[in-house]
Amino acid sequence: MALLRSHAIVLVLVAVSQWQPGCGHGDHKVQKSDLGQLIALTYNTALSFSDMTKPSRLNETADLFRNKTVADMWDVVCLQEVQEREDQVRIMDAAREGGFMYSLSFLNGTNASVAGPLRSGPACNGLKLLRLGQCMTANCTAQIQSGNQRLVLSCAFTRCSSELIAAQLSQECINCINREGFNGLTSGVGSRSCLSPMTRFDFQPTYGLLMLSKYPLSNTLAQTFRDEPSFFSRGYLRATVAGGRTLGEWTAVCSHLYPNTIGIPYVGSRGNASNENFENTVAILNDTVVKKSDRVLLMGDMNHSPNEEEFLNSYNTVLNESYCSPYASLVGNCTFCASNPVAQQAGATRSFIYDHIYVRASSFLQCSPNGSATGADVSARRWSPGPRLSDHYGVVVEIDNIPPPSPSSADKIQASFLALAIGLLLLAVI
Repeated sequence: MALLRSHAIVLVLVAVSQWQPGCGHGDHKVQKSDLGQLIALTYNTALSFSDMTKPSRLNETADLFRNKTVADMWDVVCLQEVQEREDQVRIMDAAREGGFMYSLSFLNGTNASVAGPLRSGPACNGLKLLRLGQCMTANCTAQIQSGNQRLVLSCAFTRCSSELIAAQLSQECINCINREGFNGLTSGVGSRSCLSPMTRFDFQPTYGLLMLSKYPLSNTLAQTFRDEPSFFSRGYLRATVAGGRTLGEWTAVCSHLYPNTIGIPYVGSRGNASNENFENTVAILNDTVVKKSDRVLLMGDMNHSPNEEEFLNSYNTVLNESYCSPYASLVGNCTFCASNPVAQQAGATRSFIYDHIYVRASSFLQCSPNGSATGADVSARRWSPGPRLSDHYGVVVEIDNIPPPSPSSADKIQASFLALAIGLLLLAVI
């Protein structure tokens, strides 16, 4: 009997020292079935363009995520420029049919399909905008009629700059102007005019961001980059993606950073557009959850490119923080291309890699200074849902053979107590 007890004690000690949750015995080796796969997509929908093609482009975009065959190609998605409240709800509802049961946005929060009630009343103060409207009518009529928002903004900032500054536009008013165009300031009629008391829409900015996931989202955040009003107001979404035993937890960020405002004078306290893009980039990298996470996806239209000297500092800063840039290092084709007909409408004359999915997973993935990855099977490709749908191509990054996460200290302590309890039961039986 004493010999049996001594054998039992030895077994308990071995169990306590070697047993780990989900891994069986201490000599367990990771099998192929333990390895996971994660596929992410970032895509600028260009649904902020309120032209005649927008209704059909919205329908096609929603249908993409409703189609389960197409939606099965991705696990986590970051969409940009889904500006409208109703557009976000439309795509979220369609995506649920395609298997994306979890979502996050500024307007809707996690998984909600309906935001709060619509507010009523003019988005802009008519008295403050009277002189601006008069100036725009006198100097920018051709640009307004063109429907090209970049040309309109350029005219407003160059020919009506004093009136624009004097108007002291609120962010709500800017949101309405971005939605309706400057003709909303000059007409004063219609339920959607920025000056009409009959206006009904959600003034809260969406920043155009929408995250979709097939895995549960937690620890969510919707964060703006700056408080001062801007025609290019930006922010980011952050969530913990619970990938289960195989994938573990990933921190996913969905963002759209400050752009190169070519032809539009910079207005803000950061000095110029490249400085503001850099500050946006650093703000994400310094996010407390992002910094402490081992497995991270930074997704979005980052508006910085390895072939754009003025914004290169932002791109290099991400790589210097041990992130891989699979698409730029493996593919390298433009995602915002001057040859794209929709980009041409926006005035594109050069091509850049603006769309990125940066990856950091230091426990199993090594990133070289040029952004290439080793230690796991990482691939990337450019994705297009069809011609004339957006001025951007999407980017897909696929990570295969992801090892299961190492158990945390808490898991190990819990496992040790469980093994000890089993051993004590053995002793009691003996």
